[in-house]
Amino acid sequence: MVTQAVAQASAISKTTKQTFNMDLIITASILHDIGKLYTYAKKGMTFEVTEEGNFLEHIVMGTHIVMTAGQHVGMLTETLLQVTHCIAAHHGKLQWGSPVEPATPEAMIVHYADLVTSRMAIVYEAIEQTDKRWTDKNYLLGVRLFTGKEPYDGEYKL
Repeated sequence: MVTQAVAQASAISKTTKQTFNMDLIITASILHDIGKLYTYAKKGMTFEVTEEGNFLEHIVMGTHIVMTAGQHVGMLTETLLQVTHCIAAHHGKLQWGSPVEPATPEAMIVHYADLVTSRMAIVYEAIEQTDKRWTDKNYLLGVRLFTGKEPYDGEYKL
């Protein structure tokens, strides 16, 4: 996800001449899911949600971890707030689990990088689960996905 965020920021910078705080983007990209360390616990070959995870979920847990650690090492308040904001906003919308929506360009980039990364994981998982030329409709993405796994044996009508 870090690579995706940096690539997006770099591409936007080149085409629009906008500048971003790359240190903030990289830091937030690395830390955005840190709360998952306490939200999930390994049980055998799978993971289960912890008691803390049930109550707070990974975004709230992550903001708490980062705020506590940042204060402990004496991070500048504004920097700490901006990193924490990126973590809090990385799901992008309240209905998607973020307690706040992105309010800075860096938080937007972290959100969209996370969104692209998660959606592409869904794409490749759907493609891997079929041997057909097209997947069934994926309702999260709203489309059927082309796999190219079978050759087309029909005739094009164009």
